[in-house]
Amino acid sequence: MSNDYNEQIPFAPPSRPAYERCETRTGPVLWTVWRDHCGMWHWHDPAEGHRAVHCRVLGSPYAARGCNLAHAGPWPGGPE
Repeated sequence: MSNDYNEQIPFAPPSRPAYERCETRTGPVLWTVWRDHCGMWHWHDPAEGHRAVHCRVLGSPYAARGCNLAHAGPWPGGPE
């Protein structure tokens, strides 16, 4: 039997790296996740696990299954 979660459960949502960021300079720390499909950062509460997606792009591969957030540490910088 395989230990690969996605292989055992073929409909499992994909995992995405989530980075710690402040929404504003004085705001709370949230997690941000890049969605390749829409080319945008999405903000979530800081906790690993499944999320329903709020991307409004039609045909998004995340629409039916959502995604799993995987903590990737502090925001490394780069394009906003």
